[in-house]
Amino acid sequence: MGHQRRPDSDRCFMIREATMADMPQLLRLAAAAHDGAGLSKPDARNGFWFPFDAEITARQIASHIRPPTSLVALYVVDDRPEGCIIAAATNYPNAPLRLAAELVFWIEPAHRGRGGPMLLEYFERWAATQRCQFAHISSKRDPRFAKWLDRRGYAPVETQHLKPLKAG
Repeated sequence: MGHQRRPDSDRCFMIREATMADMPQLLRLAAAAHDGAGLSKPDARNGFWFPFDAEITARQIASHIRPPTSLVALYVVDDRPEGCIIAAATNYPNAPLRLAAELVFWIEPAHRGRGGPMLLEYFERWAATQRCQFAHISSKRDPRFAKWLDRRGYAPVETQHLKPLKAG
């Protein structure tokens, strides 16, 4: 995807696929996504939280950079990544369908107005190249994000429930 400039601004906006050289910025964005999803501190309602682990995250991100059925794309503003999507294309287990599943989708709050739609459209175009019939995005109990997805043709299908277990 090429650069886009606003007529009233010298700012440059673009989506591009990430490389290993982007790892520091990807880790910054992944940590912000982890915190933004409420996973960094105990949730009184369900007790589900865990600390962000940069080493594990870097390994996971690296495994998705450049494989043919994975996507790591960045929303870049003036040469600085301000958002990312990490996704994988897979066969659905219960039907003859291909599904593009988002694993991380984060746009820094100051850049969501333009960055969210650009990154989501890039993800959907990539999913089509993977012969996917459906795209999957998680919403993490954020009603504003869920409404934003609804306006773009996404519909809630199932709710995920997590329960902390004691090891042993």
